[in-house]
Amino acid sequence: MAARDLDSHNAEHPSNSKYALLHTPTTNLPYIALTTRSQEAIYLTELYPTDAPTHQAALSIESVNNALIGPPKPYTLADAEWWIEHVRSGKAELSLSCLRVGSPDEKGTGIGGVALVPHDEDGFTFLRSGEPMGEGNRDCNIGYWLHPEFQGRGIMKEAVRALVNWGRRECGVGDAILKVLETNLASRRVVEGMSEFIRVEGEKGVEWVEWPEKKGGGGKKKLLVWKWKK
Repeated sequence: MAARDLDSHNAEHPSNSKYALLHTPTTNLPYIALTTRSQEAIYLTELYPTDAPTHQAALSIESVNNALIGPPKPYTLADAEWWIEHVRSGKAELSLSCLRVGSPDEKGTGIGGVALVPHDEDGFTFLRSGEPMGEGNRDCNIGYWLHPEFQGRGIMKEAVRALVNWGRRECGVGDAILKVLETNLASRRVVEGMSEFIRVEGEKGVEWVEWPEKKGGGGKKKLLVWKWKK
């Protein structure tokens, strides 16, 4: 079944969904409008090349960078430009991964990220090729971060809901798994406040990772694991 044919087998077509995939009228850029407590409009969109300066500035904030194992520290403009190009090539995470304020196109400002990261880099090649899905592994990890100025407005919970809804409906995502540092209380509040997730029990519910010393690590840190309910 091709990715574009997935919707025909769903009881609720995406055009009628709370998390409908929309497109900007002139540039046809895909986005999902989010309902949050923010007084400014918030959207889930793709990353654009013009996002590099704001992306670099946000991921240079100490509290944001230290909570993420992946981004280099210090985080340079070249790092941001490389990452955006990597994502846009379809090799890093599924396409909708930027939280944007004001407008869903390049006029809006990136304020965070929420992404579905495939376990198997070949599991979603059909999205780029237009070929049928096949039988590859389509499980994904969920990752997210948000600029401190926008925290506490109910943005991230809605963003995760919109992302997983879209990923499963439009892209054939299988299990959606979320791993959070035990000490990252802000991220834990997001997942622990969402009834859509269940804690993974037993040995599979805990992972230990070596955290970079320059990010307050220098030893192993504990990750707690949740899974999106099917």
